[in-house]
Amino acid sequence: DQRFYLRLFYAAFLRLQMDRFYQSRLGILDAEAALALGGRGGALRHRSFAEIWPELKDGFEPDFQGFVERELLPLAPTTC
Repeated sequence: DQRFYLRLFYAAFLRLQMDRFYQSRLGILDAEAALALGGRGGALRHRSFAEIWPELKDGFEPDFQGFVERELLPLAPTTC
């Protein structure tokens, strides 16, 4: 099922972004650099991300959920 693989792709992609998010909180990585390293990438600018995020959301910490909804989700169009 393609949706299954799409969920896995986004879950893995978001785990990488979560690592960068926490690195920026620790001061290891600049917050703007963390977003530049994939946070504003093409995969998150696809409407499938907006569709899949509610299914993945509960697998992430609340502070990262807020970051995704504030910084990343607005990049994804909700319609074609």
